[in-house]
Amino acid sequence: NSPAAKAGLRSGDVVIEADGHAVTKSEELNGTVRAAAAGSDLKLKIKRGSSTQDITVTLGNADSQK
Repeated sequence: NSPAAKAGLRSGDVVIEADGHAVTKSEELNGTVRAAAAGSDLKLKIKRGSSTQDITVTLGNADSQK
C-alpha cells in the first residue's frame, strides 16, 4: 500500500484544500507538503465523486518510502 492509500486517499480523489489553503495546481500541494515536517499532520479536503471529505494525513519521511 502506498502512503496515500494508507492515509485514506483513493484513485480519482482530488485534493482541493491543504491546511486551509485552496489547491488549484499540483505545485501548490507539493509546496505545502515540502514545507511541513516529517511526522506532522496535514489536513486535506478532497473531492471524491460528487462529495467532499476532510481527512488528516501524517507525513512520512521521503527516505522511508524507498
